[in-house]
Amino acid sequence: MTDEPGSAPNGRMQQGTSREYLLDRLRREGHADWVEAVEAGRVSAFAVAVELGWVTRSPTLLGERAHQTKRRRHRLAEERQRISSGPQLNTGKLSGRQREFLLWGPDDRCGDAFADEAEVEAAWQRHREELLAACAPGRRCWGWRIFDPSGSKLAWKGYDRERSGLWRAGVLGAEERIQLERQWRKDFERGLPSDVPRELVKKWKAERRQQKGGASDATLPKRQPAF
Repeated sequence: MTDEPGSAPNGRMQQGTSREYLLDRLRREGHADWVEAVEAGRVSAFAVAVELGWVTRSPTLLGERAHQTKRRRHRLAEERQRISSGPQLNTGKLSGRQREFLLWGPDDRCGDAFADEAEVEAAWQRHREELLAACAPGRRCWGWRIFDPSGSKLAWKGYDRERSGLWRAGVLGAEERIQLERQWRKDFERGLPSDVPRELVKKWKAERRQQKGGASDATLPKRQPAF
């Protein structure tokens, strides 16, 4: 029996919990170890997403006593141990738990990765560039929001609003900003839900009207429904 969640009533997997979506997010956010574990079949993408706190699992009738639950927890525990004790990726002497701490912040899985706050900050300053390089365009890790002068001044408004918040704050690099705006423009043109800043939406709508001869959205001919 698979650990992946069931399909939606229309037969399509929900975007936020599909294997493809979760693997893509793991790659974008620098979880190369977990990506390798999922692709090797040792754990499921959904189990890893639960482990990272991205999604929650619906309770079962037997709860923690279910054999599947016990096997899943055992596999995750083995994988965490493998990641923590195995070779580290571009982080020098950071352990896997220390890297996770600086990327995502303290929690029950890695809260004891450092002896004290001074050690946390020292590790961040020493490995800052490598950790920031692991972040997807428009994203920043926990250490940056806590210890960097620019990051510590910004209020955290949630993952879904992080990119637009950093864009408005002017803290993105030039190439990073271009790359992010290019992706947003694609989302806008395709009508996809995204965190595109309203300033850009307004600008692109004005450009679209100009390309159509200056007609406003209200006066443009509407598409007739297909029969």
